[in-house]
Amino acid sequence: MIQRKLLLATALLLNSICNAQSIGIGTATPNASAQLDVASTTKGLLTPRMTFVQRNAITTPATGLLIYQTDLVSGFYYYNGSAWTQLNTGSTANYWSLTGSDIFSNNAGNVGIGAATPLEKMHVKGITRIDPAGATGNAVIKMHGATTNDQSFIYFYNSLAAATPAATFGYSAPSDYLLLSNGSTNAYLKSEGLGISTNTPLTKLHIDGGQDAGFGVNKNGYAMLGLANSSNLVIDANEILARNNGRKTDLFLQNDSGNVILCTNGEGVVSVGGSMGFSTTSPYTKLHILGGQDAGMNNTTGNGYMMMGSGTGANLVIDNNEIIARNNTVASGSGADLFLQHDAGNVILCGNEQGGVGIGIIAGTSIPAGYLLAVDGKIISEELKVQLSGDWPDYVFDKKYKLPSFSELRNYIAVNKHLPNIPAAAEVEKNGIEVGDMQKRMMEKIEELTLYILKLEQEVTKMKAQLNK
Repeated sequence: MIQRKLLLATALLLNSICNAQSIGIGTATPNASAQLDVASTTKGLLTPRMTFVQRNAITTPATGLLIYQTDLVSGFYYYNGSAWTQLNTGSTANYWSLTGSDIFSNNAGNVGIGAATPLEKMHVKGITRIDPAGATGNAVIKMHGATTNDQSFIYFYNSLAAATPAATFGYSAPSDYLLLSNGSTNAYLKSEGLGISTNTPLTKLHIDGGQDAGFGVNKNGYAMLGLANSSNLVIDANEILARNNGRKTDLFLQNDSGNVILCTNGEGVVSVGGSMGFSTTSPYTKLHILGGQDAGMNNTTGNGYMMMGSGTGANLVIDNNEIIARNNTVASGSGADLFLQHDAGNVILCGNEQGGVGIGIIAGTSIPAGYLLAVDGKIISEELKVQLSGDWPDYVFDKKYKLPSFSELRNYIAVNKHLPNIPAAAEVEKNGIEVGDMQKRMMEKIEELTLYILKLEQEVTKMKAQLNK
């Protein structure tokens, strides 16, 4: 039986080849347009099946050669003369086609890339880099409505079940801005600049609708740089705050390792027109400090307008009308000598306790006790006025004044080698003299000398009268 069928098929084949007619399998009347017509209602036509590697091992495949690939991206492949190409598995109403160098789909529904049930016209899920070599190029996705100039957007969802997009990115023609929105926050990139919460940026970066900055963790101003729970810089419409987890910290403005302007967390520093103002926005001088307190010796409440030195040691305090040298190693604070010196020259020493002034004295020494002015050197002046609080020596001319006799004066000088009530040379050398007091003593001697002269004049006049008799 088998031999008879084989002989029959061979005869039919030879007859068809000889007569150039179509071959029919399962049909006695093959279609005239087909060289081989296989007809069946219970079986199909089985093409050669092979793997990707086996397919590529075919030597010099003929153009139009058809196989079925069983691994990787399985399906029917045909050789187009230069490469293996997979046959389209879609229907005539749903397929991708080439138009020149472009590709398009006339699919009326949604297209999913990595998503089996696409929710939008283009639904991309689980994006990964396809090119392991990391090749770069220009990639553009354009989406629009019925006309080219319709507004177009790309929606981003947190999950497939989300009804409202978490963010939207789009282009609105014929305007020139891109929109990024998240809730009620919008960012607009236009030719004028980038606007956040405003679609009319007035500068290259315009942030609108922020809140007032503060040191609470929820007072984050218009913009924040840094970590929210650590050091950060907060900017609002009229201030810049340096914070450390909601607490104050110092703010430094520096020009590439140049001079630093320090804005402390207490009093502010303002530079206006080349002048620096502390606690004032309108400095009258190159350095203007306003709003200090009266300087004193206490190291906690008497710190004046400016302090130089250690707060718990030696320091110099300046207020609006005095300069105080202090030593706050003592709890209550105590005064210290204030030295004004010109590059190792003569020293002007302002003593702390008596309020005295020393000129030309050695640094480290003190003003002698009981004196308000100490000068180690000569003094020159056109006029010197000494105003004494004691009696001037006019008491010498009082009748009650006891003028020493000549013999008493002679004996005192012989014993003490100086006039009565006049300091000796050794005492002057040791203690110096007080100009006002010495002037008073000298005037006392002048007046005594006048009385001696007048007494001698009386005796001379009396002797002349006796001689004339």
